[in-house]
Amino acid sequence: MKLLLLIISFIVAGESNAQFWKEKVNQAKETAKQRAEQKVDEKMQTGIDQGVEKADSVVTGKKKIFGKKKKNGKKNTGNNDQEEDENESGVFVIKTNIYCDAGKQLIEQLLRDEDGITSAAVDTGTGKAFIMSATDSQDIYNKIVSIICKKGFTADGKKATAKTNACQ
Repeated sequence: MKLLLLIISFIVAGESNAQFWKEKVNQAKETAKQRAEQKVDEKMQTGIDQGVEKADSVVTGKKKIFGKKKKNGKKNTGNNDQEEDENESGVFVIKTNIYCDAGKQLIEQLLRDEDGITSAAVDTGTGKAFIMSATDSQDIYNKIVSIICKKGFTADGKKATAKTNACQ
């Protein structure tokens, strides 16, 4: 009988010990899950902040660029009053003569459909086109200017190749 009681007490002690360790493992899992969720939240917030910052720089047209060569070969000194054709993040700001909604919609749609261009927006008030690209290459810039000119608008001082545009 004593032996039976001793065996039962070991079993009960083993089960409570197993329960203790099971709770410890569950607590560790929960802590790891909370840390992972916190890191994901931090990364998401950083990505959102960067996206908002980029969008704001596209809309305002004010992006600080230091030491980047401009299209005309002159080095930029960081003066934001100068018109920028491109910058290191693939954002192009192009001066156009688009002043109506029809021209705006046409150019935005054509640019968005092009490979290498992630977004396009035209401000009809200022006559500026804001285009985001995966790269800041000269080829993308030339493609953008060509598309705008082929539809009868000027782009960064280059004359339109078509006689009429959607705003006429």
